[in-house]
Amino acid sequence: MNYTKIGKELLKENYVDDRMLICHSYRSYTTSKDYGVYAKFTKISNKALMPSFMLLSIKDDKLIISYAKAFGGFKKYYASIKLSRLKFIEKIVVDKIVDINVFSLCNDNGEFEEDFYIISMRDKKEADKLVQAIIDYHR
Repeated sequence: MNYTKIGKELLKENYVDDRMLICHSYRSYTTSKDYGVYAKFTKISNKALMPSFMLLSIKDDKLIISYAKAFGGFKKYYASIKLSRLKFIEKIVVDKIVDINVFSLCNDNGEFEEDFYIISMRDKKEADKLVQAIIDYHR
């Protein structure tokens, strides 16, 4: 994935700042555990309304969520979340290849009520930089 090219496009659209913190994320991931006779499936997912493929970037104090092409290119803006509304909970590695960063998302009253996931399967270093920037924002 060419983050330099994507970064220039997001910079032009004003969806990223000079730090160029960008990562590709998925709406959901399903893992399975084989028990011989049956398999147990577990789905980790953001809201169904979220894009299947997301391009996440940070602009000032907001996490910008954009629609992404299957291989990471920018399509169009979707939504933004203030960084102050995200609280890092934990990082989980699933199936030895998928990093899932779990955040708690607070409502307008300041109550944490639902989870938000940054699910990365490739370019994990870019996702780690973005997650670390969100964590550092709260310090």
